[in-house]
Amino acid sequence: MCFHADGRPIQCRFNPVELIDPHLQQSMAQTIDAKVTRVNASHVAMISQPRAVADAIIVAARAAR
Repeated sequence: MCFHADGRPIQCRFNPVELIDPHLQQSMAQTIDAKVTRVNASHVAMISQPRAVADAIIVAARAAR
């Protein structure tokens, strides 16, 4: 069972084996000195917090110019 950021249960389809461990993901980001944006969201921020994701993408695109 998956949950929306507001706590509502939602249907989800994913294979937990395919997910990256959050600690490993953080370590990899630190290794490449990446800017990380954290969002209070379910495991799929693009669905539960699309505005925050879009804003992060826009900031990254502007910084890449």
